[in-house]
Amino acid sequence: MTSSKGAEYSVNGGAWISLPFDQQVKFQPGDVVEVREAARGVFPAGAIETYNF
Repeated sequence: MTSSKGAEYSVNGGAWISLPFDQQVKFQPGDVVEVREAARGVFPAGAIETYNF
């Protein structure tokens, strides 16, 4: 779960998806998940953190 309402994630190089604030997201073994702060207005997206499951 996330504590930020502005995060988004990508699984295995796919499209960026808004990370739900109040729900869990399940991943499969072998998934590579990238998480970043979403872009807002003139501010670009944040640095990407990569997690290997």
